[in-house]
Amino acid sequence: MQGAWAIREIGELKFRSWIVSYGGISEARVVLTERGVDGVEKVLKEWPEA
Repeated sequence: MQGAWAIREIGELKFRSWIVSYGGISEARVVLTERGVDGVEKVLKEWPEA
């Protein structure tokens, strides 16, 4: 599952809600990234932590 939000705070809320929703699945991984103007994605947070 993936999504894109123009407002970072909304992405942060979704990140936390997806951990609650999918945290019981052992293979689940949630990653919050930010895409720069150059198109490169930077990982801001991930769960479970790497």
